[in-house]
Formats: sequence, structure tokens, C-alpha cells
Amino acid sequence: MMKDKLFNFLPHILVASILSMSLLGCAKYDQSFKTTPVNELTIDAGATIFTAVQFDTFKIPVSIRATQPDKAKYRYIWKAIADDSVYVLSHEQNLDIKMELPPKRYNLQFTAIDEDNGLEHSKLFTLVVTGVFSEGWLVSHNIGTNGRLTFVRMDNKMFENPAEEVNNMKFPGKAMAAFSAEIPSYSEYASIHYFTESGVYRFDPVGFLLTGTTNNVFTNQTVFSNPAYGANLTRTDQYYVNNGDVHAGMGSFTPDQISMPFSEGFGGDYYLFPVVINSAQLGTFFYDNKYKRFLNLPYLDRQLVPAVGSSKDLFNMADVGKTMIAADKGRGSSSTAVFYFIMEDNSGRYIYGLNADKPSLFQKIDPTKCPEINQATAFATSGVLQQMYYAVDNKIYLYNIVANSAELLYSFPNATKIRDIKMKRSTSKTLAVATWANSAGQFHTFDINDLGTFVGNSPSKTLNGFGEIVHISIK
Repeated sequence: MMKDKLFNFLPHILVASILSMSLLGCAKYDQSFKTTPVNELTIDAGATIFTAVQFDTFKIPVSIRATQPDKAKYRYIWKAIADDSVYVLSHEQNLDIKMELPPKRYNLQFTAIDEDNGLEHSKLFTLVVTGVFSEGWLVSHNIGTNGRLTFVRMDNKMFENPAEEVNNMKFPGKAMAAFSAEIPSYSEYASIHYFTESGVYRFDPVGFLLTGTTNNVFTNQTVFSNPAYGANLTRTDQYYVNNGDVHAGMGSFTPDQISMPFSEGFGGDYYLFPVVINSAQLGTFFYDNKYKRFLNLPYLDRQLVPAVGSSKDLFNMADVGKTMIAADKGRGSSSTAVFYFIMEDNSGRYIYGLNADKPSLFQKIDPTKCPEINQATAFATSGVLQQMYYAVDNKIYLYNIVANSAELLYSFPNATKIRDIKMKRSTSKTLAVATWANSAGQFHTFDINDLGTFVGNSPSKTLNGFGEIVHISIK
């Protein structure tokens, strides 16, 4: 009986539910749906990658364009992010700070925050912070009998005597040369080696702090003459040519071995021209001016052997028969490089070339087309074009190797004498020139165009305050 009553009741429930839903469907709701457009921002800083020098003033002006101008007020924040660290740099729209971040690569984030609704608009940049003594020129010069090592940064900011100022000490002896040595995978062992008549001083290149003197840099070596630095192409073997012999060190060993002194001179029946010829990957060449031949030093070896030569090549590397007076690197890569050499004998001057371990050029320089080439005292080669710059007294010439002819590019005043020239190897777009006149030294840089000639036909920058410059190199 109860079951019959339940089934009789279910249809009434179903009808009531349908009627209720119908009434709800006919109900009227007074709702108003309104949307407010988001104020979009376009953030522009003129570039996406920025370079800053530690402890220098650093600025980035920012322009902001809004889809609804004057509709909101913003607060700002600049953050630098590296590894697991976040540095807040500023709360101003335009970044204008003294850069105090450690030298490193950072993600730089600029954020504008809408004060009304909290919406954030961000833009990401790349920031590279370099040290105070980043890329630049090491200039060794003498004021009277006092040597000095000056650093000229690539932005032409000059540090007159950073090593003595940082270490609060003197480094005696007349200056001879300075070189920058860098080890792959072991950047903490990068060094500046400064040679004087009294010995060698080793500095940390980031801050010019003294890290060693002669006994820490060389083994049983007290006499230095015509030093030259270089490394093999993989930069695992480092070499110094000094007084006609070669010293090796800082190879691909453990870190505690890398910091050990360079080896004693190899010793042998030769007298090396001061150049390390890193043209081939598995061996490094040197030139023996005593027997007029190339010598080879195999990878990780410590004994010079005569280079393999052949009379069928453009020239016989084992029997060149001429005196080397200059050498410089041309174009190159991580596995091979071209080197050019100026040779001479009683008949005049020649240009030779090596490409990796093979002779690639042998040419007598035509003195009728190359003015004063036989009196040239300084040379620098382009790493892009087959061109070489040479200096005679107060003049700089450009030698076209293919055409075997030269043109005068620039003349300093007659009383000025050129002491050294060096190419900025990474771009071959800057030539550094050291001069001496009226008992004062000057340091000049020339910008180079795509044809190899000087932009504006004059120095782009000239710096004073030097003694007699004896050597310039790049750091």
C-alpha cells in the first residue's frame, strides 16, 4: 500500500519542479556588465643590451608610451638578477646610479607598477658589468730612469699609474714591456706581467693587485731582454720568449700547477726572434734568427725541434735563409691562423706567410711601390684584410700585400718619432700608435674603415702625459 502511494506522489513532484524552473526562467535580473580597458605601456630604452663599468656612473633613460595617457600613476623599480641574487638598483623611471655591482652578466628588469590597480608592466634587458680595468691598452714608458705602466681603457679613460696606486709601492727599473695572459676555464689565474730592467711583476688584471714578483713568475731567471708573450691556439700552453730562449708554463694542468712559475729556458743552439707563432692547433712555431729557420714546439711538449720543410713549398721552413725583423698575426680562428713575417737579407726585405703549418706567402717587397719600407721600424697587420701598417720616423703607411704596394696614410709633425704601433686584434678597426717628441710621449688611436684607411684622416684620440713609450699591448 505504501509503495502505491509513493508512485502516485512522484508525478506531482515532477510537475511542480518543471513549473518552478519555468517561473525562474522567466524572472528578470537587472544587471549591468561594464569593462574597463587595461592601460597598456610600451617601454623603450633605446637598446636591449647595456655595458657598465664598475664604480662609474651608469644611466639608462626610459621612454614610456601609454594607451591611456594620464589615466594612472606609476611607481618604478630596477632589478639586476644573476645566479640566485637579486639587486634593487633604483626606484626612479630613469636609471642613474653609481654602478657598484660586481663584474658579471645580469638580467636587468625594469618594472612600472600601476598605483591604482597594482598591475605591473615589465621590460627585460641584458646588463654586462665590467671591471674598472676592463679591455684596454697597457702602455709601458719611462720618465727618466723610472718605469711606469699606464692603462688606457677602450673608452680612452687613462689610469696613469694604477699598479703603484693600488699597491702603494714602487716597482723599480726602467720599463721594457707588459703583457696580458689569460687561461681558459681558469679566469682567476689571468695575469698582467710587467717587465722592467729590475725584474718582472705580476698583477691581477681586475684590480692591479700585486700577485707575484720575479721568483714567482720565472724559475732561476734574472736577466730579461726583448720579452714576448704568446700561447697556442687553444691557450692551454703559455710561452714567453726572453733573451732568445723560450719559457713555458700555465698549461692545461691542475689549478695549483697553473700558478707555478714559468719553466727555465729550454736551452738550445738557437736565438729566437721575440714572437710566439700560434698559427697551427697542434704545435707552436718559433723562428731562429741564428740559423734562419722555423722551429716547432708540439702540443704540451718542452723541446723545440726543427720545423719540417720542403723545397717544393713556397719556401722551405727548415732553411729560410733570412733574418726576421717583424711578425704579426692576420686573420685567424680557434683552429688555424695566418701569420705574416717581414724578413730581410742583403737584397732587401720580403714578406712571408704561414697558414696553419703551411707556407702561404713568399714575396719580395717592391721598394719602388712601397716608400721607405727598408727603413720601417714598426709593423701591425690587419686581422680582416690582407694589409699591413708600417711606420717610418713620423709616417704611417698602409701596405697592400696582394698588390705589393703601399700608400702614405698619415704624417705626424717632423719632430715626432713613432715608437710602436699595435692593432686591436678583436676587430681590426683600431690602430694604437705611440710617439715621442720634445721630451714627451703621446698615445694615439686611429679608427679604421672597411678599406683599411683612417677615418677622418687623423687620430680619433690623442692622450698626453707619457714619458718615452717603449711598448704597447692590448689587455
